[in-house]
Amino acid sequence: YCVSVAGVTGGAVSVDDDLRSFVARVKAAIPLPAVVGFGVQTPGHARTIGEFADGVVVGSQLVRTIEADGAAAAAALAAEMRAALTGDA
Repeated sequence: YCVSVAGVTGGAVSVDDDLRSFVARVKAAIPLPAVVGFGVQTPGHARTIGEFADGVVVGSQLVRTIEADGAAAAAALAAEMRAALTGDA
């Protein structure tokens, strides 16, 4: 599991060459899937991270969506994230 930001959960992620490089180093060092979480907020984040990580964790954004717009909106966001990762978007 890779943390994409330093600090508390729910912050914004910076999907850049530093993150790509970090995930590559993790994947080279361990025989386990490298999954990026912390700060993943949009389907675009998920799609980009999915290009170089083995998985993406979304937590705080789903909680914020439930609080603001309800469970159906969070389910829709989760579906959008999944579609972005699988290329169905």
